[in-house]
Amino acid sequence: MATYLVDKNKVITMVRGDSEVFKFKFTEGKFPFDSPLKVNDGDVIFFGLMDPHQHFEYALLKKEYSNKDFDEEGNFILTLNPDDTIELAEGTYFYSIKLLRTNAEIKTLVQKTRFNLVS
Repeated sequence: MATYLVDKNKVITMVRGDSEVFKFKFTEGKFPFDSPLKVNDGDVIFFGLMDPHQHFEYALLKKEYSNKDFDEEGNFILTLNPDDTIELAEGTYFYSIKLLRTNAEIKTLVQKTRFNLVS
């Protein structure tokens, strides 16, 4: 299993059926006063993988994460397991990451971004 820091474009390329761990650095506020995103108990982070014209709500793959999925440096750790992608054909998909706060506020952390699945 490889660990990657997602680049500034946030494009992901991975081998279909592999185990992968991706790190994301999320901040809130405006530069130079931004700070690491604070995710509280009960908040839910959703990862959705979609076909190019598919909406997040109908994602082919949707996974849930919590504040326990951050490392000691404040990076969000997105873990994909073999069964998450093994049934998908190779090609170009798109992914989004959204935060649902306990007060029902929704914040899009990564807008629809390219996700390349290769064999």
